[in-house]
Amino acid sequence: MKLADYLKSRRANARAFALDIGVHWTTINRIMRGYPPATATAARIVAATKGKVGVKDLYSVTDAVGGAGAKQPPPASQEAPLED
Repeated sequence: MKLADYLKSRRANARAFALDIGVHWTTINRIMRGYPPATATAARIVAATKGKVGVKDLYSVTDAVGGAGAKQPPPASQEAPLED
């Protein structure tokens, strides 16, 4: 089960869940948008949901290999360096 579906079924929000597992609420929002969590965060989510949200729900193969479905960090600024 996806984390967003779990929270919806429990009528919980990301902020409350984040507080329960000891992470910042933006971490939970990022995970729900498809960014893979840190290993420790994934373990906390699996434990807090009693396995209803599993590791496979938090990661995909494309996350690990940087495939088309993987979320990438935003590109660095393309601005030219300042000249003296």
